[in-house]
Amino acid sequence: MTKDLSKLWADEAEGYVVGGLLVDPGAYHDVAAVVTATDFRNELYRDAFEKIGEQVRAGKAVDAFIIGYPEFMELGLGVPNFTHLVEYAEQVTEFALRRQTVREATEAARDAFDLDKNVYESRVQCATKLTKFGAPGKGAVHVTKWVDDGNEYLVDIRDNPREHAGFTTGLGDLDKVFGDGLLPGMNLLMGEPGLGKTILAQQITMEQVKNDIPVAFYSGEMIWRDMFLRLLSAESKIKVSAMRKGDYWDQDWDKIIKAGEKLKGLPLWVDDPRDMTTTRLRSDLTRLKMDHGIKVMVFDYLGKLVDLKGVFKDEWKRSTELAYRLQPILVDLDIAGLIVHQTNKEGFKKPSMGGISGGGGVAFEAVCAVQIMPGEEDNLRKIINIKPPRGVEGYWHSCKLFKDPMLPMMGQVVAKDDKEQYQDYTV
Repeated sequence: MTKDLSKLWADEAEGYVVGGLLVDPGAYHDVAAVVTATDFRNELYRDAFEKIGEQVRAGKAVDAFIIGYPEFMELGLGVPNFTHLVEYAEQVTEFALRRQTVREATEAARDAFDLDKNVYESRVQCATKLTKFGAPGKGAVHVTKWVDDGNEYLVDIRDNPREHAGFTTGLGDLDKVFGDGLLPGMNLLMGEPGLGKTILAQQITMEQVKNDIPVAFYSGEMIWRDMFLRLLSAESKIKVSAMRKGDYWDQDWDKIIKAGEKLKGLPLWVDDPRDMTTTRLRSDLTRLKMDHGIKVMVFDYLGKLVDLKGVFKDEWKRSTELAYRLQPILVDLDIAGLIVHQTNKEGFKKPSMGGISGGGGVAFEAVCAVQIMPGEEDNLRKIINIKPPRGVEGYWHSCKLFKDPMLPMMGQVVAKDDKEQYQDYTV
């Protein structure tokens, strides 16, 4: 059945966005990450959206009277659901793209019927317009621009080296397995269940924030209470099981309270999403980047993003698409992402790129990928590089970590008696 195409020229979604922001201006950054004023067809809504943005960016109050549209005072009453403002904004953007495509296609059709016009030139012009509208890039430039911009980049590295180095995991040997710590883009941390992927991701997170590096942590697998107890346990050195049972002495309670107060002072933003899409993730990370300068993002784990659920019969195909969508978000925002991911049956037997859930498609998008494997003894873990780090000259094949049997923490194994393990490889 043909859908009602008149909706492409309707202002319904635009009204929801403006009305929603007048009630909840705090959602502006989320919305602005997916829609611009030029996407609005209705001139009044377009102008109102721009003025709301001006007020929010200036840290000033927002209401219908302040932005000069008292007639919009009750606009928010018609918004179906205020938690869906980003989805309404996505519809505004989509309809703008569709309208532009219709206009360009109509013009191309008109030129095709005009026998006085060169059909080849008309096709080129049409393709150029559509490509320019749809692609965010500006096309190839002369290498001079790269040299000029690159020189500025090198000067900035010289003056601010910490801002450009890979972010340390806090476990020096593990940094070398990643190549240079965590670099901007998607760094995969994989392994079969129960080996401590989440614990290691949490520990790396805490290393960053204690060094004043702003981090966004998304616990897609564990609910906030469980993650909170793990963070508190690692900081207070009180076992999670003891806290769950209330089994601690008064002095332990003081330690727990002090650990919580310390957590509150760290540059850490947390979420335990259950319906997160890559679009929403981009929106949230854009907000955090703008407001708090987020530099590292940890997501546990990739499969918990809900894009295309039910679309692909095989989950590994969905993993490939998720990686394809996630990598440019991290690159565009210049964020180092540590992404916990699954291995398939082949990966359980032998660490390799073929063992990545999603296979080569996921590996291609990743900056680097490491896998946790069981060690020779209980509580020993071997971290193996299965996808060489992109943009780094050398890396270690693997390193060993010790899993604390009582606390959610890992430590380095100092002995370096495995020549292959600590060999410096060149990419």
